[in-house]
Amino acid sequence: MKRSLVVLACLATVLVVSACGRVVEEPDVRVTSVRLGGIGLEGGLMYVGLTVHNPNGFGLETSQLVYQLELAEPGSSTREPVWSDIAGDTIDRNIAIPAKDSTTIELPVRFTYRGVGTAIRSLISMGMFDYRIRGSVTLARPVRWEFPFRQTGTVSGI
Repeated sequence: MKRSLVVLACLATVLVVSACGRVVEEPDVRVTSVRLGGIGLEGGLMYVGLTVHNPNGFGLETSQLVYQLELAEPGSSTREPVWSDIAGDTIDRNIAIPAKDSTTIELPVRFTYRGVGTAIRSLISMGMFDYRIRGSVTLARPVRWEFPFRQTGTVSGI
């Protein structure tokens, strides 16, 4: 009898969580800004602004954000570019996103000149470089759920 109640309780929990997952719309994550924080002899720091839009009629709270930033190698095909890893990190902090609103998160990205050589070569030869950022946002509330994101873009320079 106790075993049947435990199994029934587990099934009810699975049904409730899966139902909530269909009700929660996926947040939209976009790169909205990039600014230089400082430079040194071997590299520097830049801040990448990610705006997270909550399309839901209720507030969301994140518990974790994971990202990987990559740059396209200059001269690689625009259909199938070759990507070089620049930086990646896991940010463990709670961020509240109000209902039908957006919140911007600034990610500190440390880089080395060797790592961003791709972007520098591309800026010199073409006046721009392509980037790709991908990762996931983990919601803590109203239900624990992980949403992947991916964005590709071009930065025009000097």
